[in-house]
Amino acid sequence: MSQGNQGLATSIAVTSMGICTPLGLSAAATHAALRARLVSFWLTSSQGNSTDPIRVSSLTLLQEDLPRFERMAAMSDWALEDLKLPVSLGGGTRTALALVLPEGRDGPGVQVEEFVARWLNELRKRLPAARGPVRVFQQGRSGFFFAMEHAASLLSRRECQEVIIGAVDSLCAPEMLRHLQREGRVLRPDGNDTIPGEGAAVVLLERRPSREEKASEVLGWVRGAVTAQEPHYFLQEAPNSGQALSSVFRQLRERCPERAELLYTCETGETFWVAELSMAYLRNIPLMPEPFVRTLAASSFGDLGAAAGGVMLGMGLLSLARLRHPAPGAPPHLLVYGSADHGQVGGCLMQAGPMSRRFTELS
Repeated sequence: MSQGNQGLATSIAVTSMGICTPLGLSAAATHAALRARLVSFWLTSSQGNSTDPIRVSSLTLLQEDLPRFERMAAMSDWALEDLKLPVSLGGGTRTALALVLPEGRDGPGVQVEEFVARWLNELRKRLPAARGPVRVFQQGRSGFFFAMEHAASLLSRRECQEVIIGAVDSLCAPEMLRHLQREGRVLRPDGNDTIPGEGAAVVLLERRPSREEKASEVLGWVRGAVTAQEPHYFLQEAPNSGQALSSVFRQLRERCPERAELLYTCETGETFWVAELSMAYLRNIPLMPEPFVRTLAASSFGDLGAAAGGVMLGMGLLSLARLRHPAPGAPPHLLVYGSADHGQVGGCLMQAGPMSRRFTELS
């Protein structure tokens, strides 16, 4: 199991983000819809051999028959449009790039090199100095946390001054719906199925001094980012053990002993992930919200795939701004995690930053 980033500096911060989901084409719009408990679940036309329509959480601005690549490209463009980059970025500074894409083993893949080239081209329209290379992560719903761990390591070692992480996926494309139906992940008679979703997120991570004038520009401080590998994962026969998620939570507790006020997860609604969290929770109660409440992706977005971590991190940071501080001088904390079908697990612990109020005022 990965030991994460040893000695992660608390001066690593999220300073900007852009999000696109079926609930909204921006972070502020998506968060407003999430707070209003809105959903964007629709019945598609019949897929594969089934005579029943599959329910999805899809972006209605996209045609239903649009392939996965094109859906992902459109959503990543909207997320980049929502991203507010500082004017100083790229002016001689070193910016690292990372992109979280679907895992090839999880159904029909995307042309990785072609998608990276397109994403980089769109980014250059807003940041001409962006030249790459782009580090690609393909660990399913946990991929964003692998990218976060990598970014925090680069920033801690001062190998760059900023990192831009993109994450995008669509399980609503026709070829993905047919795959999910063949795998028995949708329309299950026992109701233990998943709602295919889609979305995109992009975040800017920077090293920031703790001085008040600079800290005021921070959406959230990174207190820890950790990944691990679960031996008894979803796509195998052995009973679920929750070992990897327990390890992730334990390592985050070691980095920051503060209790999280919010827990946001990338769960799909399937019972396997509920059991995993239950075991990891019991082994790490001091880290968990009290009373224990969580916000899971499936309730509002369905299964976001590789986009899940970025979207849920963004929603969690905006929700932190609406919480009262647990004590004077003690900003609230957010715990976010995601688990992939092949056992990759990742999570991060975030501390609220004052700039998140700018987003919540818009929503």
